[in-house]
Amino acid sequence: MNILILCYEFPPIGGGTGKALSELLWEFTNHKEININVLTSHQGKGILTERYSDNVWIFKIGIKKKSLYYWRMPELLRWHMKAWIYYKRLLRQKYDLVHSFFGFPTALIPYLTRKKVPYIISLRGSDVPGFNSRALIPKKLNDKIWNEAQDIVCNSYYLANLSGLMKSTIIYNGAKIKFVHRKRPERLTALTVGRLIKRKRIDWIIKACSNVNLIITGDGPEREHLENIAGKNVKFLGHKEPDYTAADVYISASEHEGMSNSILEAMSSGLPLIVSRCSSELVKNNGYVINSPEQIKEALGALDLDKFSMASIELSRKHSWKEISERYIELYKKVSCKETNNAKK
Repeated sequence: MNILILCYEFPPIGGGTGKALSELLWEFTNHKEININVLTSHQGKGILTERYSDNVWIFKIGIKKKSLYYWRMPELLRWHMKAWIYYKRLLRQKYDLVHSFFGFPTALIPYLTRKKVPYIISLRGSDVPGFNSRALIPKKLNDKIWNEAQDIVCNSYYLANLSGLMKSTIIYNGAKIKFVHRKRPERLTALTVGRLIKRKRIDWIIKACSNVNLIITGDGPEREHLENIAGKNVKFLGHKEPDYTAADVYISASEHEGMSNSILEAMSSGLPLIVSRCSSELVKNNGYVINSPEQIKEALGALDLDKFSMASIELSRKHSWKEISERYIELYKKVSCKETNNAKK
């Protein structure tokens, strides 16, 4: 079975979606029954071809990207125009399925060739109308793209509800189990990870953590403002791999979220959670759901660290990347088989 995956970001470019795809590809290398080609981007110029494994090849389109972690509209448009040209070349090969990571505008590419090859879409969050104020998604075109897809995958029930696709396939992101035993410090340390943008509501977390240490891992346009309102108890580490072993609790106050990689990684490291309602489906006896800075502060004072830590570990076992990759392969086979049967009729 031959699969073509489209995703405009891939490490080191981008955030959670590129990272999730990278983890999936690693698992796909163990499934020799499928061949994967990935069309994505790189920061420089020209086309780079990478042999990821015997059955996975990655084609990277140079887009002269200024920032690794923040997308500008001209950069998105530049990638999609170049990707369309290279995509048509790739279609000279026979593919059973095209898998688009992100809806609009990425899925516009396989939509235009829908009569030649079927496609599925993985919605990630920012590609859903109403999720991100920066994303001006034309509804009529978006509806057409979604309606013609053979299946749509949402990475959380919250995202499915926000998109109005409650009958969609739900496949969470995954996480690697990496629990470590911690010595409980005299002063609690909280951790939050993500792009420093308004939607993440990092200012709520800073306000609530006046009596605990706070580590903020990530970068973005809000950093200067956040540094101005933060006290000496707050450390800004910029964009780097999060150190979950340095914290006692993980906090996310996002206004909207698909399925946060960092929350799943925090759980797999044994951290209790304090999260907003958009991530509430990951809270089951391992933390608290909040909706204000005051509620974050109350939750910090009521943590049962040992109980919540073990609960996070147990919950994270259901989200291994191996299991997630097998669910995607099952979906690929289902759609491919359906198309084969339709062609015989």
